[in-house]
Amino acid sequence: MKNNPESGIFHTINQAERSSRDTLESIGQRFAFPVHEKIRNMSEDETLKVSAESQDKISKKDLVRVALQSLQTAWEKTIEPQINEIRQKAIDKSELKQGTDFATKVDIEGENTIKEIFINAFQDQLNIAGEEHEAHQGKVGSDITVRIDPIDGTESMKFGKPDWGIMVGIYKGQPANEQQIASAVFYPERKKILLNVEGQGIFTTDLETNIAQEIKPVQEQNELTEMIVQFYENIEERPNDQTFADLKGQLTTRQARLRSSPASCIDVLEAIETNGKRAMIINGGYKTVDFIPHAGLEKLGYKLYNWQGQELKADSQELTDQRIIIVPPGKAGQDIIEMCKNIQ
Repeated sequence: MKNNPESGIFHTINQAERSSRDTLESIGQRFAFPVHEKIRNMSEDETLKVSAESQDKISKKDLVRVALQSLQTAWEKTIEPQINEIRQKAIDKSELKQGTDFATKVDIEGENTIKEIFINAFQDQLNIAGEEHEAHQGKVGSDITVRIDPIDGTESMKFGKPDWGIMVGIYKGQPANEQQIASAVFYPERKKILLNVEGQGIFTTDLETNIAQEIKPVQEQNELTEMIVQFYENIEERPNDQTFADLKGQLTTRQARLRSSPASCIDVLEAIETNGKRAMIINGGYKTVDFIPHAGLEKLGYKLYNWQGQELKADSQELTDQRIIIVPPGKAGQDIIEMCKNIQ
């Protein structure tokens, strides 16, 4: 009887060899985390011009390196040392307001840590924009922009859930026509990395096994009953929104399973891990940085629409505070779009 090389001890050996290779080669190339061989094999000579007026160029591979390093440093130096205090203040009624303020303080510190890493690496060549600070740093007018969300899923993080992440997106062009060229999300308590690099692909790294894998396009989804629809209700800005309540009612009637979104980065990760069995409905309130991970999801077959059914791009500046639908290929997604169009 022949042994199946993908089962038992042979599978274990293959996994161990792959883990060792991904780890050692990534360390040798100064990546903060294990990355896929396609990333390791990127040419150092693949560069981006800083601006039309400048002859300065930056290696795309270096941008990916620094992005991953900034996520690791933000977690290890800024967020992790204070996370227990954040959580204690969040559940202590006498410190409830202080807990919220302290989480915001750590959010800002995490953002500043990431900015410092990029500035130290590239001086003033980049335009750097964060979630907490509206003012941009670095080179105004640069054709390379870094966008930062230091804690996506603050409420999850505060109350001890692993459903949050640290996000960085890198874009080329000016705001009117920006295009994402790379994004990285670190899920510290899920021990995962999600990486999207233009021209290379979308990858995840499991930090428990140290194995990086490339993600293939998701499957078509034709049955609403086989999906979970994640929704962001935006209660603060749109309390008692009857339109949204009616939409949820229609989805429930169609036997779709509904769940409140813990964080945009978690929605994207679960969409990938379930091979497309997630859709997202956003009732406004998202900022540009909240869509950092969705550009990679687009490459896997997902599409973004407003509630009127107009297709949008994940790296567009037009998404801020819009009502957005994000669906996989297939009839189920089209059904959701039609519901949103007809309910307004």
